[in-house]
Order: sequence, then structure tokens, then C-alpha cells
Amino acid sequence: MRLQYIGRPKTWRDADTGNLVSDLDSIHRTDALEGDFDEFGADYDDFDEFGDDSDEDFGDEDSDEDFGEDSSDDDDSDDDDGEFGRSRGRKRRQARRSKRRSRRKSRRSRRRGGKEKAKVPRQKTILSGEDTSASAGAVTISITPAHKFWAEDIAFNGSSASATVTSISFGDNLIWNNSVGVDVAALSTASFIRGLVKGAKSRPGVPITINGTIAAGGDTLKAAIVGYKPGKPC
Repeated sequence: MRLQYIGRPKTWRDADTGNLVSDLDSIHRTDALEGDFDEFGADYDDFDEFGDDSDEDFGDEDSDEDFGEDSSDDDDSDDDDGEFGRSRGRKRRQARRSKRRSRRKSRRSRRRGGKEKAKVPRQKTILSGEDTSASAGAVTISITPAHKFWAEDIAFNGSSASATVTSISFGDNLIWNNSVGVDVAALSTASFIRGLVKGAKSRPGVPITINGTIAAGGDTLKAAIVGYKPGKPC
């Protein structure tokens, strides 16, 4: 038995009987599918009226990413063209995501009043102070900044040779404390000890307190703190 392909008719299913009904007047041939096919032959397997291409309309590319998006953006008909169609589909999805990000950014800008907050730069500065006494003993340096201050380093150049430092605090934040005291020579600009107060912060009106001692009346304990304060916006 030999079968000859004559074309594709329009076909319906009878709702009452369930039988298939074909309109023979609507038969048309497809040149790509012409030829004779042996019953159960090898050539018969090569013809699949409902081929794999039908699956591409439901590919993984679009199953999740466009769920819930505007219907006007979901025309993925070009994806039927295979790899080239999928590439174009990816480009359209990327464009839609870019538009959504742009709209979200615009909404955030409007909520802020349409203006981005200006970034305030930092400006380098130095705070200094000193204390002396008519007699040997404890002395205290108190430095109260009028602005926010971020410390980088501290030095005691200009202090009397026998003066010592016992503690340093930024407000309630105790940076260092030693009841015996450290000689000011170990904390000068020529010392290997650097960055002792780096990272310490002080708010306006909150004093920076440095305690120490002097060996004789009239001696001086002097400190200079290098750091940053808020500058003017550019």
C-alpha cells in the first residue's frame, strides 16, 4: 500500500459524534511536503504535520520575565523565527526593563522634590589647644569645634619636653587612656606612632578633651589635631 500526500484540508470535529469532518474543497498542497510516502517507511517519519516548531511559541525565554507586564509590550511574534527571533525578543525585553528602571528613577526624583541632594565635600583643617599651670601636676586641654570634625592624626609639638599625655576623648568616646602617661616626644610629628585618633568624630559643641601632666610650673601641654570638616557644596 502506497500513500500519496494531496494537501491539507480544513478540518472540524463534530460536537455530537466526535468524528473529524474535512472540507475537501479547501485542500491545498505545500511544495516542501510533496512526494509519496511508503506506509510506515523511513520517509514517513520525516514528515510531521505538527512539528517541533510549534513549541517555540511557548519557549522558556518569555515564560517568566514578562509575567505581569503591560499587554502592549508582550508581542513576541518574532520569536517564531528561531534563534534570530529569540535574539530580537531579548532585545525588546531589555528595552522594557530599561524603561521601567527609568520610570522608577523618575518617580523617586519627584518624591524628593525633583532635586538630588548635593554632596557636601570635606575640607582638611587643624584644631589646636594648650594648657599650662603655675605648678607641676595635671593639666587639661579642651577643644570645642564649631562644626563636625573627622580626626586623622594628632601631634604634641610645642609641648614642654617633660610633659606627658594620659588620656584623649572625643565627647563620651574614650580614644586612649594610660594613667602612667606617654611622653609627648613619642607623639610628635617625628614619632613612628601615627593615626592614633584616626576615625574619631566630634559634633559641633562637643569638646575634645586631652589630659596630661607637666613636670614644673609654667610648663605647657600643647596639641594639634589634623582632620576634616564639611566644606561648601560645589
